[in-house]
Amino acid sequence: MPLPFSKFVSVAAVIATPPFTVEKKHALLAMTSPLIPSTAPVIEFSGPAALTNFGHYFGTTIPEYTFARKYLNFLSKSGTSPDKLLVARWYKTAAAAFVMGTTPAPLSVIKAFTTADLTISINGQVATDTMDFSTANSYSDVAAIIQSSLQGNTSGGAAWTAATCVFNSQAGGFILTNGTTGATSLIDSISSNTSGLLNALGFTYATISTGADPETWTQFCDRILNANTAGFSITTCEILQDTDITSSVAWLQGMQGQQTIYTVCRLVFNLSDKLLAKSLQAQMKTLGYTGYVITYDKFGDLPHTLSCARAAATDYNTVNSAPNFNFTPAVGYTPITSYDTIGDYQAGNTNLSVTQDLDDSNISYIYSVGTGTQSQTLYGLGQMNGVFQTEDVQVNESWLEMDIKTAVMNGFISVEKFKLQGADAAAAIGALIDPSFQRGKANGTIANGGTLTDTNKLSISQATGNPRAVDAVASNGYYFQIQPLTQDDINKRQVRILVCYLAAGVVNFVRIINRIYQ
Repeated sequence: MPLPFSKFVSVAAVIATPPFTVEKKHALLAMTSPLIPSTAPVIEFSGPAALTNFGHYFGTTIPEYTFARKYLNFLSKSGTSPDKLLVARWYKTAAAAFVMGTTPAPLSVIKAFTTADLTISINGQVATDTMDFSTANSYSDVAAIIQSSLQGNTSGGAAWTAATCVFNSQAGGFILTNGTTGATSLIDSISSNTSGLLNALGFTYATISTGADPETWTQFCDRILNANTAGFSITTCEILQDTDITSSVAWLQGMQGQQTIYTVCRLVFNLSDKLLAKSLQAQMKTLGYTGYVITYDKFGDLPHTLSCARAAATDYNTVNSAPNFNFTPAVGYTPITSYDTIGDYQAGNTNLSVTQDLDDSNISYIYSVGTGTQSQTLYGLGQMNGVFQTEDVQVNESWLEMDIKTAVMNGFISVEKFKLQGADAAAAIGALIDPSFQRGKANGTIANGGTLTDTNKLSISQATGNPRAVDAVASNGYYFQIQPLTQDDINKRQVRILVCYLAAGVVNFVRIINRIYQ
């Protein structure tokens, strides 16, 4: 018998790693910090040192640090936490151009420069000045010397005379700022003929940021979506005006091609004024708006952090991982259910009445539940206006959409081509996306055998034109069909797929009715 090929040609099976994996639903925190340069659409804080790095960058005494601490330290009941926090700058007001240096040399090194020249270009005007740092006894003194030199250039106008230079201990470097704001505010370059000066001042690898015009909250949200930052829950600790909220939610209802925006991202608002929150919810409910969350923050605890953290901590790769936002542990938060005095009762305030009032407005809050001294503090109920109705439905649907997109992109990248026409072409596309629905059934996003209402059945029948689709959704949880190719499909080399699935849903209440007869 001849020898097998395997003696001379050893072939081992290799599983190619997909180019993309599905990320968690990260929070994107909008900040107005002037330390965020225009060159960074988003700053990512991840890994074990995420919170430490956030504190080093922005400080630990601001509300945003509290948000970051609570968000990054959140631990779900299944033991998962958010992977990262994304931070982006909201240009709530016009911003000035600036140069932010890295860590400077020791003060003794800088003091040795007694006749150092520094050449700076601001708004297109170049000026060179000679500086003596020998009298500086601190980094702040060094900054004052540079600032005095800048402001001495009176021919440059306010860009120079109002320019500043400070040593920012938080950022750990010198920050030189243009005296004017807006998109025309520029610091074009910084250089020196004095050997070693730029390096000593930390300007060799400095970050140069251009100025920017102010933008509305809605414009910020639109910019962030188009920047494709992987942020899902867009939120802020800044105070928003009524029009900021209503206009951004209206934007959320818009269309992006054939993709509804509100499944790509969601807006999470934190309001301390209960009457305002109720008024806004009533207004937007009338308009049919959906895809956003309002939390009531009575005690300044930033409960919207929990809404963001609950979404970001979800790992859809594990069984039954699809979350119920209600009953989320709220350690370190103050519940609003503290009405227990005679004065509260006589004023008509009871814990049940107050929470029911918020529930009726689809506003989330921190509550406690229990009897006597036994209680647990929780976040809930996770309700939303409009078609999604609850946070988990929107978050789960967004995951399913992203999982399908990722599977298709990995398929496109991994093989030479997918055929457009023919039965085998449809089968290949079906095989590509079906695993996403199977994962959805495993993690609890899709109901594995459910009940359809008559309205559901009618909608599925009308959409698909296939009476068997109703039974498929009811028994299997989902149904999809490859749509017939049109000439436009062929020209665009695209395949259209119609999907129907039954959201799994969760139990928040159990009603037991006892009838006892004698």
